[in-house]
Amino acid sequence: MKEKDIQVDYKEQQMILYAEKDDNSYGPTQTGSYMSKNYLDDFQLKQKHLEENVSQKVLNAENSMVYYYMMIEDITLTELAIRVGLKRSDVEKHITVEGLKKATMKTVLKYAEVFNIPVANLFQIVATHQDRYWKSHYIENEEIENGLYIEQRKTQNPFVVKTTIEHTTS
Repeated sequence: MKEKDIQVDYKEQQMILYAEKDDNSYGPTQTGSYMSKNYLDDFQLKQKHLEENVSQKVLNAENSMVYYYMMIEDITLTELAIRVGLKRSDVEKHITVEGLKKATMKTVLKYAEVFNIPVANLFQIVATHQDRYWKSHYIENEEIENGLYIEQRKTQNPFVVKTTIEHTTS
């Protein structure tokens, strides 16, 4: 492939490819990533929508945090069952709130290990809003130093609280 054919103007992600130069020699050429330029924003938007959808299902007690991490990590039921060392039908039960209620602490620890998270993360959603207009609260809306607020709210899911951490500039 010719050097001019692989040039992509995308400074955010650069890479080195080897191509045929104008003088018929081969060598390294720095260029932008075609995939990043054309598809990264779409992929990130789809990931954001997936996380919002799955989070809402957990908050509404439709599913457990096992389901949340399974979806976010893109792991199938069968693959998760193998990793945790359980039957697929047991994992299928644990993706529901009622099913997770019956899980042993040993099983919960296995899930945390497979997802590479602290056990506490199987029982809370931590949401942060990071932009220049941060605004948030703590339990009972108590302010912490430097305009940092943390709020924990109960959800319909008895195993999960939603923790919000935000900062305000005012």
